Amino acid sequence: MGVTLQGLQVVDKCFQAVFKTSTPQEMHVVAAAMERLIGGGKVPPVKGLAEAANKLRTSIRKFGPGHRFKIAMGEWERELDPQESPQGLMPESITTIRARLVRIGVSPPRARFEAGSEVDPFTLSITREQALAYSRFLDQDVDIEISIKRGVLDTIEDGRVLHLYPMDENAGPDAWLNWLTENGRHWNDVEDHLKELGRYDD
Repeated sequence: MGVTLQGLQVVDKCFQAVFKTSTPQEMHVVAAAMERLIGGGKVPPVKGLAEAANKLRTSIRKFGPGHRFKIAMGEWERELDPQESPQGLMPESITTIRARLVRIGVSPPRARFEAGSEVDPFTLSITREQALAYSRFLDQDVDIEISIKRGVLDTIEDGRVLHLYPMDENAGPDAWLNWLTENGRHWNDVEDHLKELGRYDD
């Protein structure tokens, strides 16, 4: 949908941002979703939205107590209550995902990734040695074993890279055969595979 910023103005001691839209009916839905997200509610994650919403909440809170905020669309309007994000993140977990290494920072050492399994890009801590070793994999797909903590919108908020596995080391012609040989031995002695998989359970 087309949305154009028309201007910023002060009306009756209030600061306003005014937009023009080509689809006002759809913008009513968007305005309601924004009110829930900015006001502290949880909506389904949309790629890029969590980071933008958190930045907007932070900006609003900098005005301090005594200020009121609202979002309006025509005659529809809602007061905003930009709640603090929960201080506690989810417990730390270790997982392995496939991601694209898009940037490496050196002060402090950090690596930024994009992954099809994640709605937003995420940045993780690495060591200086890892930064030097991983630089040759920039803009490439890799498998990473990571220790992470997720936030309120289930996005990766903090963590570190434990290991990085280049795709060329995992994607050889014998990779699946080697994996199955190593991990499939248990099934050699199973007489009833459906029973072993629990397919007969009620």
